[in-house]
Amino acid sequence: MDSDVLAEIARSTGATVVGRRMFSGGGGPWHADPRASGWWGDEPPFHHPVFVLTHHAREPVTMKGGTTSTFVITGIEGLPDFTCGDLLIR
Repeated sequence: MDSDVLAEIARSTGATVVGRRMFSGGGGPWHADPRASGWWGDEPPFHHPVFVLTHHAREPVTMKGGTTSTFVITGIEGLPDFTCGDLLIR
């Protein structure tokens, strides 16, 4: 895929759900994870909310470009409702 296609996917996506290892590659407590802010550096490619399924609680992380990562420890059922344009996602 070229960068224009990836940019369009990012623009048209309301939120992304990832697991802990997709977010940082690490496991265990966050203080021991050298990539606790994610793989992508200061400005992740998402530019929309990211929900990270994990067993280790932490406060949300807001990055440049409009990406806020929220850490969900209650499983996929615990994802909060959010809006995407005029749609309410549940």
